[in-house]
Amino acid sequence: MADEMFLEEARLRSLIKAGGARRIRLEAGISLAELGQMAGGVGANTVCRWERGEQSPRGVDIGLYAQALGKLRAATRAGRRQAKAVAQ
Repeated sequence: MADEMFLEEARLRSLIKAGGARRIRLEAGISLAELGQMAGGVGANTVCRWERGEQSPRGVDIGLYAQALGKLRAATRAGRRQAKAVAQ
């Protein structure tokens, strides 16, 4: 379990550094607040800081954020409407 969390955190950090988290959210057409709700109910300001790399998600937030981004990425590939539906 700890190894999985470490890998998830490493992938997420890499995604954030490359600007990928913001790109995924924008491609899905959802707001910071909507992504925050998907990531366990964190605030829009927190998601904004994560996207900018000013702060990193920790603990359970890492997995929830990565999971939300993964769902959005998959849904965006399937079509923008589906991505919006996943956010709700």
